[in-house]
Amino acid sequence: FNGINPTSGNYIDLYSHSTELEDFSGGFTFAGWVKWDSLLDSSKIFDLGQGNDDDNIVLGNSTTTTTLSLNVYNGSNNDTIEISSFITLGEWIHVGVTFNNSTREARIFKNGLLVSNKFLNYSITNVTRTSSFIGKSNNSSNSYFNGQMSDLRFFKSTLSPQEIYNIYKHNSNLYKIDQGLVQFNTTKDISFQSNKLKLKGFTDDKTKLYVNNKLVKPQVKTLVPLGVDVTIDEV
Repeated sequence: FNGINPTSGNYIDLYSHSTELEDFSGGFTFAGWVKWDSLLDSSKIFDLGQGNDDDNIVLGNSTTTTTLSLNVYNGSNNDTIEISSFITLGEWIHVGVTFNNSTREARIFKNGLLVSNKFLNYSITNVTRTSSFIGKSNNSSNSYFNGQMSDLRFFKSTLSPQEIYNIYKHNSNLYKIDQGLVQFNTTKDISFQSNKLKLKGFTDDKTKLYVNNKLVKPQVKTLVPLGVDVTIDEV
């Protein structure tokens, strides 16, 4: 997902999955990679509901701050778990949230690790969520999400901290390649081999490559001829 148009809005409509987003009596889990390019007012990673303030499950940044906020609605009533300084602009973050619908415990994970938990006042209701979105809020006064997301997963169960960590760990190595920060020559060719990124026709003095927001560079510092593979490792 690439939310590059915050004014007119890039988002994903989950209407066709309404019935799948209905029953979370067994728990709720979300896990995915998210990168904020800017903090627009109350932009959402997702908003699953029937409309504005209508049995929603909502995750996004609080106002224009780096605080991450999860809201669970029962009708129009809601409770929130927040964690400040969660977001770093321009950095890929693995975001995980779980909610135990029996105990009402909400947990937030960052890059595989538990960073906050809270017992909320409400459980997730069993309704058909016909107004559900990635990158958009049901509240028209909220902004669209401006950034990128990848490998978004929803579960109808409460995953354990170890399971959240396993998802993060499995996808952390070279999984996120921010090609918006890469400048290639016209003969660019990207491939993977043995979990390492390889490039052909790579020019070190013209290229910056970021993997998981870390600057990487080739083992060879000179111009690489066409047809020659260069393995890219983290610095």
